[in-house]
Amino acid sequence: MRVIFCSLLILVITLFAGDARSEKVPKQVTLWTYYDFKPFLDDTFENGLIHDFAELLTSHSNEEYAFHVEYLPRKRIDLKLASNQLGMVALVNPQWFPEQYIASSSLLVGYDVIISPKVQTITVNKLKNISNANYIGVVGHEYPMIKTATYKENISRIDVSSMLSLFTLIEKQRADFSIVPGLVAKYFQSTNDFSHSVHFEVLSKEQYYRCLLMNDMHIFLKKYVDEIVEKTEFIQEWNAILKTYNIKGLSAI
Repeated sequence: MRVIFCSLLILVITLFAGDARSEKVPKQVTLWTYYDFKPFLDDTFENGLIHDFAELLTSHSNEEYAFHVEYLPRKRIDLKLASNQLGMVALVNPQWFPEQYIASSSLLVGYDVIISPKVQTITVNKLKNISNANYIGVVGHEYPMIKTATYKENISRIDVSSMLSLFTLIEKQRADFSIVPGLVAKYFQSTNDFSHSVHFEVLSKEQYYRCLLMNDMHIFLKKYVDEIVEKTEFIQEWNAILKTYNIKGLSAI
C-alpha cells in the first residue's frame, strides 16, 4: 500500500513539475523615462501615459514580453541605453540621442509650444528680440534654446519642482515664459483650464516624432514591437488611451 501511495505521489509531483516547466515566463523589458511630469507620469510615478503604454504593449505581446516603467535622470538613462540591458527609452525624439541607437515606429507627433501670461504675451516674433526676461523651467531638465548665444545674455532662468508649478507661476505672472512639449501644453490646457490665463503659441511649424529608442543589439525587440503597434486593435486602444489625456489628435499611428 505504501509503495502504491509513493508511486502516486511521485506521479503527481512529476505532472505538476511538467506543467510549471511548460508555463511561459515573459522576458522583462524596462521602459525608461526621464519625464517626471504629467501626462507622462503622475506625482507618484506609479501611473501616467507611459505606464498605460507599457500595460498595452504587455497585453499584446502574447506573454513573450512584460513591459514595466522606470524613472531615471537623463544621464543614468544614457548609461542604461549604452549597456546590454533589455530596455527602451519611452516616447522620445531619436534626434535627442546619439545616432547609433535604433528607434521604433513613430507613436506620437511632437512639437514645442511657448507659454506666457495672457496679460503680457510673448509670441514667436517677440522671442527673436527678447531681453531681460525670466524663463521658467523644471529643475533637472535641459533647455538648449536658452543656452544659445542669442539668449543667454538676455534671459535668466527660474526653476520649479513640477510642471504644474511652472504653469501656475506663468498664470500668476511670476515668470515671463517657458517652452514645453506640445502634448504637455495640450494636456494642461484642457485639464487645468489654463487657457483663460495662459497664452499658448506653437513655436515652429516643424514637427518631430516620439518613438521608443533602444540599443541596436535589441533589433529583434524593435521588430517585435513594430509589429504590435501596427495592428488595428492596438492602434484603437492606443487612441482610446490618448483620449483620456485629451491628446488623441497627437497619435502618429
